[in-house]
Amino acid sequence: MTIEIGQKRDRLQSFLQAQIPDLVINGDPHNRLAGNLHISIPGIPNSAVIARVRHKLAISTGSACSSGVEAPSHVLRAMGLAEPIVEGALRIGLGKFSTDDDVHQAAEILIQAIQAIKQVMA
Repeated sequence: MTIEIGQKRDRLQSFLQAQIPDLVINGDPHNRLAGNLHISIPGIPNSAVIARVRHKLAISTGSACSSGVEAPSHVLRAMGLAEPIVEGALRIGLGKFSTDDDVHQAAEILIQAIQAIKQVMA
């Protein structure tokens, strides 16, 4: 089951990278949790993305253990990531009930939200 979840995470990552060229994958690309995709979009505040997709996706700006904390991630800062990457960080969760259709839909929702934000900020 974990392998299938990881494959779905990787598919979501590929969909996003194909449409969002400046997308950054945070953390080790090979040694990570199967159901966790942690990304950043430099120049796009994570709060803007969350505001557009929070009722549609399992997405947050930080780790589950820091939910409710508004401060930027101390872990990402400790990793030495640049401030625009820390400010654009998003954690997307996948699980055993996530389907291939869910993955495709999540990618479309995120891509549309990010494109809309980029247009507003231009």
